[in-house]
Amino acid sequence: MISTIELFTGFTRSELTKSLNEKEAVLKWLVKNDINTVDTVGRVMAEYYTNKDNLMGYVKRNKILTD
Repeated sequence: MISTIELFTGFTRSELTKSLNEKEAVLKWLVKNDINTVDTVGRVMAEYYTNKDNLMGYVKRNKILTD
């Protein structure tokens, strides 16, 4: 399965692993901070795809995303 993803995305195994680990961290952060409405989850996902470094900073520091 991973090799198929590598083939279609052009990502290396280490890049895929990093991406999956980041996504897992974001999901755990969402649960821990009770972020569960369509609007708030959508906002976090938008932040992930537009400013991932910023979001990951919040996740790593376990802080709530501010406006």
